[in-house]
Amino acid sequence: MSRYLSGQRTQVWTEITSLGEELRADPSTLAEATAVVDETMMRARRNVERLIDRLPRLGYVFEPGDGLPVFEPPPSDIGERLDEVEDSVGAIPLALRFWFVRVGRVNLTGCHPEWGYSYTDPLVVDAPPDYILSEFEAWKADRDTEWDQGSFRINFAPDVLHKAEVSGGPPYSLAVPNGGADGLVLWETHQTTFVNLMRLSFEWAGFPGWGVDQFGEQGTAEPPGWLGDLATQLEPI
Repeated sequence: MSRYLSGQRTQVWTEITSLGEELRADPSTLAEATAVVDETMMRARRNVERLIDRLPRLGYVFEPGDGLPVFEPPPSDIGERLDEVEDSVGAIPLALRFWFVRVGRVNLTGCHPEWGYSYTDPLVVDAPPDYILSEFEAWKADRDTEWDQGSFRINFAPDVLHKAEVSGGPPYSLAVPNGGADGLVLWETHQTTFVNLMRLSFEWAGFPGWGVDQFGEQGTAEPPGWLGDLATQLEPI
């Protein structure tokens, strides 16, 4: 049994991420990292499916927005489409690639009638390949103009304010190219990596904003007890 499967997930992830882009220099190291990331995202997929199944039973109402899915599994040709993305934008972190491969599009935006806190930051990862390529073309057109924003970023989720239907800041994103196993999420409160943000999300049953009183609104609002119970039904990643 691998160290990852035996429960040493944090240590294994630390070792893999510490290599940065060097992990792709050695085929055996890349193969090990790929296996770990793949298993991580299969767990994430099962967690997402459990949340989507169980949250409505607890009174939560999904409201992802017009034309947006709550959950859309990856298409059968996702590998080829991601190859096209990487041919254009460069390497994307293994964690993000395998989220797209194993999980797909996820948008838990919505509301619960009994919650007294708006900024729960529901889990969203939604960046289909066609969207990424379209954004990349727009980014290229803006190069060396007043709209130039530096390196290209894959925007995968609205920020916490936009999720609460409040005018906010830039979306959560990952800068690319990045040939490492993971990458720092830009513009997110926890200032952490993509995988760690997914960990936090699952530790709060899809709503990591409950763990951060971001705008002084939380006040006396307490996370519902069932949220912790639901989180214990999810697999650690």
